[in-house]
Amino acid sequence: LIPAPTVSAMTTPIHISKRGSSMESFKVMDVLQRANELEASGRKILHCEVGQPESGAPANVAKAAITALSGPPRQVMGYTEAFGLPSLRSKIAEHYLKKYKLSGLETRVDTKQIVITTGSSGGFLLLFTACFDAGDTIAVGSSGYPCYRNILGALGCQVATVKLNAEFKFTAVELSLEIARRANAGEEKLKGLILSSPSNPTGAMLNPVELEALCKVC
Repeated sequence: LIPAPTVSAMTTPIHISKRGSSMESFKVMDVLQRANELEASGRKILHCEVGQPESGAPANVAKAAITALSGPPRQVMGYTEAFGLPSLRSKIAEHYLKKYKLSGLETRVDTKQIVITTGSSGGFLLLFTACFDAGDTIAVGSSGYPCYRNILGALGCQVATVKLNAEFKFTAVELSLEIARRANAGEEKLKGLILSSPSNPTGAMLNPVELEALCKVC
């Protein structure tokens, strides 16, 4: 028999880790929560706080999802492989081959390099833990997806904010300047950088020459 918890046990504050108490909230979610509260109270709200898809899922995708959940025949929803369904990953690789038609791409689109996650933040968590260790300093553009910093901070990484250029790009020039500045100041070396192209939220993209130059600096 397990004894029922006492009143004092139920009212004792739960211990929060230093990591948990030091993490900043994802501000856009704070705004969304407040907007939803105001909307529930009867206020008319124009939601501009988060990026939302302009349309729902394609009809054939929605139909396939319904069939997978309810049949016929009724399906048993079980676990998949950790990286996701092999058939889905193969289709994603096929999509890249058909859509982008880049020379030599066939040798680089490997299902072993494709992972299905429940969202981008889940993917970032897996990727960052695979690439970085606690205490590493990671370069992040001055304009970018805010949650990069939240996740890196939760993993014990230090964030180095690098100012973007006039075109809102993070190129080899900006990275080289940051590396030189840190060396002159005696600061920790960078162990990695996070780059999205097209960039979130500016949409800036590196061209092939800029991307190659950035890779050489890395």
